[in-house]
Amino acid sequence: MPVYSNDIEEGKKLAFDRKKGNCLACHMIEDGELAGNSGPPLIAMKARFPDRQVLFNQIWDPTVNNPNTYMPPFGKHGAITKDEINKIIEYLYTLWGKNMNRRNFLKNSLMTAATITTFAGLLITPKRAMAGWPKESFDIADLSKSIKSVYGHNNLEESTKIKLKVPDIAENGAIVPVNVKTSLENVESIMLFVENNPQPLSSGYNFTSKSKPIIGTRIKMGKTSTVMAAVKSNGKIYTSAKEVKITIGGCGG
Repeated sequence: MPVYSNDIEEGKKLAFDRKKGNCLACHMIEDGELAGNSGPPLIAMKARFPDRQVLFNQIWDPTVNNPNTYMPPFGKHGAITKDEINKIIEYLYTLWGKNMNRRNFLKNSLMTAATITTFAGLLITPKRAMAGWPKESFDIADLSKSIKSVYGHNNLEESTKIKLKVPDIAENGAIVPVNVKTSLENVESIMLFVENNPQPLSSGYNFTSKSKPIIGTRIKMGKTSTVMAAVKSNGKIYTSAKEVKITIGGCGG
């Protein structure tokens, strides 16, 4: 089928649109900000999917190939049309582009997915995850006690240097996208708390001195709640919080 430049631009807009394709919620994409890392980076897509129909089918309904996938069936559920999927594919087929070469893209991917340590079992096993943190912190039902268990105190300070990005409304509490980045210096860790969850401590990330304090992940929320990112920087704890309204609970609710 013919390729038109406006299809590529429209495809990019759809891929980045949080209410449409929302590819950035799970995948790193060149030029994309606050991308998630629960899915593979979208690179060399034409080489990975030389058969266009295979990629179309994956976007339309990925559960056909993997019934346990987290990826929503965008086409089957009517989130995007066949025409919109084709435009997204036109854009995906341009990756890599001029703004990020292979080495830099892999460097950024590793920064997000490998140089941080998650304590929710996303990147390492639960046994290793708990090694540096009190295991009981993940079982405590009270937010204040959970925070104190992690840090030894409840001295938190709000900071405008933390950018917490979550949806205003999440239709599925089982997969709520959360992105955090901060300009604070000497960041040691970022912890995510969900106030009204049965266990408020959701996940945690450690950072080395050479890694950038940026995370993109998805969390479970049982009901409408405040999501809080706590950043440990220079020995102090800084926070940013926002309420997320949930229409379908993801913690058994």
